[in-house]
Amino acid sequence: MNWAWGGWPGSWTLSPEPGSGSARAETGSGQGDGFMIEVPVGPLTICRRLKEHGFAAYVVGGAVRDALLDRPPVDWDVVTDALPGQVAAAFPGSRRRDEQFGRVLVAGVDVLTMRSDGSYRDGRRPSEVTFTRHLELDLLRRDFTVNAMAYDPFTGVLIDPTGGREDLELRVVRAVGEAGERFGEDHLRALRALRLGAVLGFSLHPHTAAAIRAHATRVGLVAPERVRAELEAILLSPGVSPALEHLAAWGLLPAMLPELEPAYRQKERSTFRHCVLTAHYAPAVVELRWAGLFHDAGKVEGEGADHAASSACLAQTALERLRSPRRLIRQVVRLVEHHMFTYPEGTPAGTMRRMVLCLGPDGVRELLALRYADRQASGRPGLGEQGERALAHLRQVLVEGSAIGLSQLAIDGDDVAKALSWVPGPGIGRILELVHRRVLDDPALNQREALLQLVEELGGRPAENAGGGD
Repeated sequence: MNWAWGGWPGSWTLSPEPGSGSARAETGSGQGDGFMIEVPVGPLTICRRLKEHGFAAYVVGGAVRDALLDRPPVDWDVVTDALPGQVAAAFPGSRRRDEQFGRVLVAGVDVLTMRSDGSYRDGRRPSEVTFTRHLELDLLRRDFTVNAMAYDPFTGVLIDPTGGREDLELRVVRAVGEAGERFGEDHLRALRALRLGAVLGFSLHPHTAAAIRAHATRVGLVAPERVRAELEAILLSPGVSPALEHLAAWGLLPAMLPELEPAYRQKERSTFRHCVLTAHYAPAVVELRWAGLFHDAGKVEGEGADHAASSACLAQTALERLRSPRRLIRQVVRLVEHHMFTYPEGTPAGTMRRMVLCLGPDGVRELLALRYADRQASGRPGLGEQGERALAHLRQVLVEGSAIGLSQLAIDGDDVAKALSWVPGPGIGRILELVHRRVLDDPALNQREALLQLVEELGGRPAENAGGGD
């Protein structure tokens, strides 16, 4: 397939020439050493054009790793010996991002100039970089061996100077070179190693694990948003349970989640382990995993129903420090606050209607999912009698559409004022609230005539009428 310039004027897009076939049909396949990697059309075309301009070009990093593991790669990066300005000239419409570090965005693909790094003074980025034509120098500056491989999509050659492919076969995460140096360059790499192991289901090389322990306190120097992103990737990973156990055992809790440190230091660590297991059993939804991790954290300070409130406070403190979105904080706090809900035999369906109005249908579903995970972590299967009863009522309420909000009543404040001959005032709102409660208990009451009759009954009671129209 041939490729041509297309899209808006002056831009470079992946548009086939007329009659050249469909873009979706082309992938670059390279075979060498008994394996093949299929490279999507975007990065493949970028590599081809760079080669046509006389530059070297390879796909590199996590996409190569995932492809070798038969995992669908998410982000494809291209590395080249072309300088950023030369990349931009080859692809009009591209965007230069972090140009001092050699990064240019081309049609959604990061194109990176090969480089070696100088010293790291801020624990995040090198203070100076040197662009190079030597691919191995670029690979040797990377974090972990499984991320330090490049692949030529046209010859099928894998460039692997650090033994990344062997580590994939051993299922181990190992830092490139001396682990302490790598973690000193970027403090977040200690947490990133745990995340990589959790996502891939790999163990950590002993030297890498030792370096994590040695650099644990420095993770606290990393921007909260970056820490949260790694923590949430761990929380949503298949290996969330062992990763969180390692995180605590290797001394990272005080720097990242100090609110959980008392639970970890508790005798036999039963509360901490239960919270970790609850997060593990919860569906892979970020608010549920956070709620599972914190739902019993307050048990160290209080017992019984009171621990839900203290646990919610700990969750809120942690998520605010990590600069989480406000919506996420509200969701997690609400789940933790209500996770001890009771639903004994004889509970009327009106209780569920109130829960749906308070939490929303999805909120109630998530609360039940948290209950299920909590029980699983305790070795008790299913939702239990109360949870099953609540689930049955939830289904009933949703089928009936009977969680009627105040605004859905068949009457409004004007109707109340007219029926009782009251002037506008707070008493009208109180009457409407009482009417609403009755309707939640019996949705069939939500008929105009029936509600007006109820208003007259309520408005005629001295206790209800006191100050009603003032």
